[in-house]
Amino acid sequence: MNMEAETAEIGSHPSVKELAKEALSKVPERYVRPDIDPPISSNTHSLPQIPVIDLTKLFLPQELKAPELKNLHLAC
Repeated sequence: MNMEAETAEIGSHPSVKELAKEALSKVPERYVRPDIDPPISSNTHSLPQIPVIDLTKLFLPQELKAPELKNLHLAC
């Protein structure tokens, strides 16, 4: 199926494939479903922080791996 036929089947709206080629600053209204999609929060301060754990540090001597063990404990 060529692009013209694909776009014709969809109607006057471009396909998602065509939209992906553009640098969009927001989602087109026809794809927004406020009745089912939760709003996307840009406030990252209220999100829980997940620590990064370097597993190689867990093989170090106890005094050097203690901070990494703490991060591991916080993540679980």
